[in-house]
Amino acid sequence: MPKSVLQSNWNYWGNKFDYNVDDESIKLYFKLEKHGYDQVPMGACKFNDGNMQATVDFGKGFIDPSRLLGFMTGPWMPTLLSCLNEHQKIIMRMGKIIGGVID
Repeated sequence: MPKSVLQSNWNYWGNKFDYNVDDESIKLYFKLEKHGYDQVPMGACKFNDGNMQATVDFGKGFIDPSRLLGFMTGPWMPTLLSCLNEHQKIIMRMGKIIGGVID
């Protein structure tokens, strides 16, 4: 894969991102960093309360800042008015996790 392709690996379940975890989706973050790819790690607030925080902590602590281009979450809900409240909760939570200012 050429380095011009932005990589967005994902893991929705893990709360621990280190070399000892036997999870190929987590190991891929390390492989991408080793080979110098730009990354936008993706986690989820919906399924596992600690996953997104672990994803952000890992990204900020391990991926070279010049190649860490942001974070993404998968809300796993349709973009319908009936789901607006849940989407807003996830946006607020992401802002707190990544250190943004959201009131």
